[in-house]
Amino acid sequence: MCDGRLIIDFLCESVGNGYLTPFMESIGKNFTNGVNFAIAGSKTLPRLDSFNLHIQFAQFHRFQSLSLELFNKGDGNLLGDKDLRNALYTIDIGQ
Repeated sequence: MCDGRLIIDFLCESVGNGYLTPFMESIGKNFTNGVNFAIAGSKTLPRLDSFNLHIQFAQFHRFQSLSLELFNKGDGNLLGDKDLRNALYTIDIGQ
């Protein structure tokens, strides 16, 4: 049985943080605690029917660029350059 939590969820719990905000639910959200790019059924290799690793990296780079741009314009719900440099990044495939 699985309750839907991922390894990153357990890591967040262990350090007393809330769960990361899902990237796909990003409109109007607060990302100061981080962002989760997990997609159910994602694959490492490119396929037409899934969010493969390449697409998730592209989403991350887009998020990073937009976050920096909006943070520099005063949006405190996003991550700045220092936040991104000091962040913990994880890649977990196949849970």
